[in-house]
Amino acid sequence: PFAGRPRVVYDAFELYAVMVSRRMPGPALAVIRWLEQRLPRAADLVIAPGEIRVRYLAERGIRAVAIPNWIDPPARPPDRHIARTALGIPMDRFVLVYAGALHPARDLDMLLDHAERVSSDMVLIAGMGEDAQRLQQRAAALENVRMLGWLRDPTTLLAAADAVYYALRPEHPYARLACPNNLYAAIAHGVPLVYRAQGELALVGDRHLIGSAFVHAEGLADAIDRVRDPAENDRIRASLRGLRERYSWARAAELLLATYPTKGSAASSATTNGP
Repeated sequence: PFAGRPRVVYDAFELYAVMVSRRMPGPALAVIRWLEQRLPRAADLVIAPGEIRVRYLAERGIRAVAIPNWIDPPARPPDRHIARTALGIPMDRFVLVYAGALHPARDLDMLLDHAERVSSDMVLIAGMGEDAQRLQQRAAALENVRMLGWLRDPTTLLAAADAVYYALRPEHPYARLACPNNLYAAIAHGVPLVYRAQGELALVGDRHLIGSAFVHAEGLADAIDRVRDPAENDRIRASLRGLRERYSWARAAELLLATYPTKGSAASSATTNGP
């Protein structure tokens, strides 16, 4: 009351009403939906981690600004040989990596299906979540799959990778709104993606060469084979390295500071962010 109207920033990092729509009882979900409609309208600034989320909010009368989770490359990443030695992986083996939440919405069974079909490929899965035990049980029967648990720093894992896998189950309502950190990690580390073109992945993949996209399970093998080709893999890595300055932490900070409401600025009042 003494410094003037408070400046409130609402970070729509996740859209919980969509994300938990299959796990929450109806009354609890109704409360979440109401909060996610009401709270942003009381804020002076609403930020979201990507353009897809900004569009989703705009359709509901909420004006937002995209401040993606861009990250910088590691200062001194290990080279491929050192990373593979640390993980006990031969240099000539093709390595697919997934790092993130082990959640039923993530289509990791399709990755394990590939490991079962192509035993010469190595699949490394890092992360934790409610689906961890089931995935661990399935992976135990596959010689070429390693479950690494939670990694505080995935730098060595990504340095050893030939490709990063990411896909949400297409029937999940959150798939069209996907905005995974894996996308920006792949850019920062220069590792090609094998991905289902969903949400922000589809948007960035349309603009730049970031990897090899697939739609259905039948297309996964072809997508992997495209990044398996050394010349194509090198071409994708070169494209990703070229994106690092554009998708950097410093640039994300600039975007935030440029839109952050300060005392005396022309920040919109709360009432202009919705009815």
